[in-house]
Amino acid sequence: MNKTVILLLALSLLFAGCTREKQEPAPSTIAGIDALDVLPVEGQAEVLALWAGAGLKDVVYVHVASYSGLHTIEPALMADLTRAMDEGRLGQSGLPQSFKVDSDNFLYAAASLGIVREVYWIYPYTIIEDIVLAEASVREFLKRTNSGFDPAEVDRMTMKGGCLRGQANGVMINVCDRKFFPVIDKPVVLGFDMSFFPNMAYQMQLNKLGAVKIMLDAITLRQPGVIHAHLSYGIAEGKARPIHRYIGDQVIEALKDPQVLKAKLPPALWRVRDKVEDMLYAGLLDEALELLGQEMPNYPEDQALGLLEATALVMASRHDEAMPKAVALCDSDARYCAGLAYMGYVASLRGEEAQGRRFLDASRGRLPKGFVMPAASAYAPRDLAEQADSSAKGVR
Repeated sequence: MNKTVILLLALSLLFAGCTREKQEPAPSTIAGIDALDVLPVEGQAEVLALWAGAGLKDVVYVHVASYSGLHTIEPALMADLTRAMDEGRLGQSGLPQSFKVDSDNFLYAAASLGIVREVYWIYPYTIIEDIVLAEASVREFLKRTNSGFDPAEVDRMTMKGGCLRGQANGVMINVCDRKFFPVIDKPVVLGFDMSFFPNMAYQMQLNKLGAVKIMLDAITLRQPGVIHAHLSYGIAEGKARPIHRYIGDQVIEALKDPQVLKAKLPPALWRVRDKVEDMLYAGLLDEALELLGQEMPNYPEDQALGLLEATALVMASRHDEAMPKAVALCDSDARYCAGLAYMGYVASLRGEEAQGRRFLDASRGRLPKGFVMPAASAYAPRDLAEQADSSAKGVR
């Protein structure tokens, strides 16, 4: 176990035994000079195991995410989880896949186990266009999307300060528009879902760095006291695209070094990554490859740029050049093996099915243990649809 995990678990244990009145924020907060250590995890199930192992109880959770995390779990499985929790087995060696806990239901599990008592879900979507219609707009959003909430419970929720508040699936939930980040006057556990930032960028027609800056500034302004913080990449579950892993890395780095957020410009490498990704999004493949040719010598070890380059080559139908680059990335770091699957889906959806199968076949022998191969719909279709849409409108 690395030092960051030990530190976060120690902090969690420190606060677990405190009463609600006695709880105080941890010394590291988002605001001010001190850094905030953010624990990186591949999926939210890892977080549930860590919380259980640390003995966290009755916490307020701020969920900066594209999904609610509150889908219900079958009673029999929930009983197994409760038994494992009572016996102290949940946090010993991670969460077995047999419990079927994932990003869609981890908060339901946490609430049912008594770990979480209240959730503030900050969503990235543009839902509130007219403040007069805010309550009805958020209710409609929860009903027509895959939120996991009972429509009858949604109807009983009420609007307060930009958040729709009420009980859902056994937990107090505040569903909050990103533009109205709430003031929370109690210590919180803070969690980021990496896909929040690309979704927010698309909604606002910003680049990814712009979305990260706006959201982190909003959190900084509210100055919540943070007991524990984590970021879930969500790539293995198809919540996020492999080429966006760098966004999660940059969020973690920015919170560890508050000066990054205060600077007039982000680091040069971050700007290069974001510009290349913008070009791919807009279908500017020649321009993206030209920029990569200029910048790769400056950052030869940067895996994020390497993955963007291999993806650009696939999109340009230069598969024989892309394959060795993608395989080398995967062999050097298993977290990048999902990139092979992503490229396979992209090639297939561009009508190059034989090439797509090559990349998918290459990924299957290299994916980390426990990696769940997402369906094609989890990766490429929205990429390609949004690319066509943005090109037609001249966005970016």
